[in-house]
Amino acid sequence: MTVVLSSDAEADLVDGFWFYEHQQTGWGSYFRSSIVADLESLAILGGIHAKQHGYHRGLSKRFPFVIYYSVEQESITVVAELDARRSPLWIRRRLRKDSIESPTRNRRNVPPSLRGSRTGSKMEWTVAG
Repeated sequence: MTVVLSSDAEADLVDGFWFYEHQQTGWGSYFRSSIVADLESLAILGGIHAKQHGYHRGLSKRFPFVIYYSVEQESITVVAELDARRSPLWIRRRLRKDSIESPTRNRRNVPPSLRGSRTGSKMEWTVAG
């Protein structure tokens, strides 16, 4: 299966990277590699997680982050990677369908270490198996 990140999910990944990198140098890279491993595991485990707010909800293994995604025929679309410590009301509002892929969301420059293969404006991973 192919795992595709929406532009909002990609921005969440960048925001998390910078949050942890500002805590201590190197933590951002560790965060990125941990979340990417969680995203790659969705290619195998996608769809087994319970649904919340209309999306499957998987937990990150090493960080307090939640991955919200939908399963299509041959792909998994990640719509958000959110800090699980956020207010449930904030998370619910963020996941409303009309807020996903919002063009007005504040974006930061993506460092080269976060860039994956791209299809259009989306990041994509394919895991054989």
